[in-house]
Amino acid sequence: MASLWALVNELLMILSATSAVIGWIFIRRKERDIHRKFMLTASVLGALFFISYALGTVFIGDTTFGGPVGYSKFYQIFLQ
Repeated sequence: MASLWALVNELLMILSATSAVIGWIFIRRKERDIHRKFMLTASVLGALFFISYALGTVFIGDTTFGGPVGYSKFYQIFLQ
């Protein structure tokens, strides 16, 4: 269950960041309506990520970093 929850969180975070980048591209092209839709999508996905992450912390608890040791410091900084 914890690994599925982590996958959902990761997908929400990636989709949120991707939507924000696409929104930024559209505002640079002066396409405000499309920019607005992507930025709202990024905000909603970011909020869903936060809620999911907080609920995971409450119900599953803290987990240790499972990746390569070399990435652990970057992971901890990112979480902060």
